[in-house]
Amino acid sequence: MTGTIDRVAGDSVRPITPLGILVEQLEAIVSEAKGSVSADLMTKLQAAYQLAAGLDPYVEACTTAESEDLAAIAARTRSERWSQHFSDGETVRQLEQEMLSGHVEGQALKMFVSMTRAKRILDIGMFTGYSALAMAEALPSDGYLLACEVDSYVASLAREMFDRSLHGSKIEIAIAPALETLRKLAEAGETFDFAFIDADKKRVCAVFSTAARLEFVDT
Repeated sequence: MTGTIDRVAGDSVRPITPLGILVEQLEAIVSEAKGSVSADLMTKLQAAYQLAAGLDPYVEACTTAESEDLAAIAARTRSERWSQHFSDGETVRQLEQEMLSGHVEGQALKMFVSMTRAKRILDIGMFTGYSALAMAEALPSDGYLLACEVDSYVASLAREMFDRSLHGSKIEIAIAPALETLRKLAEAGETFDFAFIDADKKRVCAVFSTAARLEFVDT
């Protein structure tokens, strides 16, 4: 997950990465320190803030641009009223736009898929499908990606966005708790080349242990 999502019409954004939290705190410190510290100390505080605040934009600018399809998923995710969806009972738990993998992470995943020459991918914890589609874009035409997602609302949203992409046909969505899906895959003797685990952090150890029962082909 990234912490560099712009503010738009959807729910408010909060910093979630260590860097994002640091930038927010430094911004508050600089604001509160004005007029109460020496000019030299203020200059140092502002320099520290500018250095931290400039890192994410620099990394974004130096990363390969995302496709139009990925940008569309990001925009759709940002515009959704996630708190309202949860209160209306449309989602099984409180979701938030910060769960989006995002530009830099998406391009890193694409690079890993290309480097490993993977053809069968397991994406555990799909959300709105950004990571899944990013990896699918790096798959060959006969590649396959199984995305595990517990929430039917976001699964439907992701499927809608996948169907607009030339690479969406490579993706299958399994709507069920990840552990349940993984157990069925292991029992069926399914094999994969690459896995991305971005599931519920409270259950990630159990997910990893269950995924380890699957056979991963050395590409």
